[in-house]
Amino acid sequence: MKEKNKRKMHGGASAKSYTGLVLTCVMTAIAVIYVGFAIYFESHFCFGTSIDGIAVGGSNVEKVEDAIRTEMKNYNLTVTEPLQVRILIWSRYFRGK
Repeated sequence: MKEKNKRKMHGGASAKSYTGLVLTCVMTAIAVIYVGFAIYFESHFCFGTSIDGIAVGGSNVEKVEDAIRTEMKNYNLTVTEPLQVRILIWSRYFRGK
């Protein structure tokens, strides 16, 4: 009878240590992946990020700066104002002199 109890205890302890080992390995893998992502995203933008319509997800800061500079070179801004605003500004300018 004592031998059966010893076998049960030994088998139970082995199963617990195996489960503990697997759990430790899984938690270590998760921690390593988490730290890896943290280090990567210190110098890169998160996936799915866009700045003023430019997709920059996963890019580093230098690449994003170059992309924004390229877009700025090709950017053209045309400002038009309504005729009433021009007349109002014109009349205020000459009324003061």
